[in-house]
Amino acid sequence: MSRRSVFYPKGKERSIKIINALIGLLFLVTIAAMPPALPLDSDSDVGSVITEESFFSGKWIPKNDTPEQGGFGEAVVGTGKEIYIARCYDINDNPAFWRYDSNKNKWDNMTTSGFEKGAFRNGAALAWDHDNHIYALLGGRYKAEDNDYCLFYRYATSNNSWKNLTDTLTGDVRHGQGAGDAITWANGYSYVIMGNRIRKSVFARYNCRDKSWELLSLPRSWKNKTDGGASLVWTGGKYLYALQGETNENNGSKNNNFSRYDIDSNTWEDMANISEGSCGVGDGGSLLWIGKGMYEYANYIFALGGRLCIPRRPRR
Repeated sequence: MSRRSVFYPKGKERSIKIINALIGLLFLVTIAAMPPALPLDSDSDVGSVITEESFFSGKWIPKNDTPEQGGFGEAVVGTGKEIYIARCYDINDNPAFWRYDSNKNKWDNMTTSGFEKGAFRNGAALAWDHDNHIYALLGGRYKAEDNDYCLFYRYATSNNSWKNLTDTLTGDVRHGQGAGDAITWANGYSYVIMGNRIRKSVFARYNCRDKSWELLSLPRSWKNKTDGGASLVWTGGKYLYALQGETNENNGSKNNNFSRYDIDSNTWEDMANISEGSCGVGDGGSLLWIGKGMYEYANYIFALGGRLCIPRRPRR
């Protein structure tokens, strides 16, 4: 699997998570040709969005650049017709929210009213409810100051507006977000993983109808830790699938953990590890299910492992 990004942001601040996920979201047919696939039962200064010219040609053509590139807090989601991107370069940056119109090959600036500077942070994540709303985890830094950064929002695509929802909770206790965040939507619920390897992580779901949180459990083998590359995807039925991410950044470490959650029984099952060589899943790891887009792939999840594990280094 290639580890090369689609955008090419400057410097060490590049955010690979949004880049890798975007490959799969910008015209769903693109991913169908990208290995590896997991069966459900088992340096340029210019950044471009690119999409495959056709399903069979195997050729790629550049599309219109995003208005800005790179950053610590970025997330992307597709809504069938458009792509939305949330982005902050760092905590001193004004938040940006863009919509890509594939028919016009152009980006539109959408509202960020109500957000403070640096709103989107490590682990920011978006999920579409297959209707009118996008749910957003804003993420959080590794620093202790973000241990209580629990912001949860909903965006209405119909009128370009944001609403601040109930902070992310574990029962009655607030839980800070982080690089190990992930979110997906299923049957009226937003299922979320939130946290990082330092402040630990939790698994919960938000009832989109009665606006309440319910604490669930992560796989025991994960030891309540997730980090960069953590991913969560719904496959249209009773299962969610998840990657744990890079919970140890020491040189030579790897984490290929891949698990399945049964919504009906509220239980996890460890699945075959993702085949991601000797380095495991890192920043940019992502999962995509496109069964409703191409039914011949309904029994497959497509995965990206992200970047190489690297020696531990200071975090901002």
